[in-house]
Amino acid sequence: MEDKIMATVVKARRREDGIIVHQLDNGGEKQYLAVRGGLSWPVMADKLSLPAYYCVVGEELISAAQRKANQRGKLILLSEYEAPDILSLPAFFTKLTDDVKILECSTFYTVTEEFQGEDYSGHAETFRKFVYEKQAAVHLEDPAWVERADLGIFYINEWMRKGLLELPEGSLVRNQLRMVVAEKVDQLPQTLNAVNALRFVVCGFEKYKPNMTPEDWRRKIPRGTWRST
Repeated sequence: MEDKIMATVVKARRREDGIIVHQLDNGGEKQYLAVRGGLSWPVMADKLSLPAYYCVVGEELISAAQRKANQRGKLILLSEYEAPDILSLPAFFTKLTDDVKILECSTFYTVTEEFQGEDYSGHAETFRKFVYEKQAAVHLEDPAWVERADLGIFYINEWMRKGLLELPEGSLVRNQLRMVVAEKVDQLPQTLNAVNALRFVVCGFEKYKPNMTPEDWRRKIPRGTWRST
């Protein structure tokens, strides 16, 4: 993990080859193979409640001249947000869709059905209706290895070990990573919302390697209703 502050993106565009270009407030430019998010729904329990949280991560593009065979770009935390409380979903969704448009993030990994005895299909349905009304180009995908929080932590650590995961000092997710202990990793979805969302998106990059091709998920789904997102 590196001690860097997230630069502000002032404009983003997607090239015809699928590469996402961010114009930064410092005059610089960043190019990404893909920009994806992880989303952790609010948790309500007798002794503990966790608000919703999301993070947006981009895989940095390595130029053809510098890229080695099978080399992966660095995963960079571009944005994160934790809802003020468990009842603030409208404000949470508004912030998320703003980032979708600003960062050109079209995919969020999250639980859309039942998980560990909790049914999250209502949350997913509410989100889809909201983004449809806002005409935001984003959809939900189920996370890879969702039942295995330990595997998610393994891949987070592997990307970090290789120097390929950049989480700014002071970010909530970086602070929560310091709280992960092996004996309680199975409780992670109910205790560490930021780490839970990060493992969703890191596992997504691990299993579904982005390529320099336009994203075509919009062509594969029916049109006309909120269920299309």
